[in-house]
Amino acid sequence: MLRGVFSGGCWVEEPTKVKEEVKQFFFRRFKEVGEERPRLDGVELNTLINRTMMLLWPDLKKRKLGQQCGIVAVRRAQALMD
Repeated sequence: MLRGVFSGGCWVEEPTKVKEEVKQFFFRRFKEVGEERPRLDGVELNTLINRTMMLLWPDLKKRKLGQQCGIVAVRRAQALMD
C-alpha cells in the first residue's frame, strides 16, 4: 500500500491527494503524442475481393481457421457463405 508521495517538494499522505498524484504520474508517463505514431494515410492495402473469399472459405472452414482467426476478411466470407 502506498502511504504517501512527494508533490511539489512536499510529502503528501492524504489518500485523495496521493491517488491524484499517482494518476497524474501515469497519465504523464503514458501520454501519447500523435506526431510520433506511424500513419497509413494514402496507403493502399491488399484485400481479397468477395469472389476470392468465397472460393477460399470452404478450405478455411475445413481447417477450422475461420473460428480461430480474427481476420475481418474471413468473417466477411463466413457471413457471405452462411
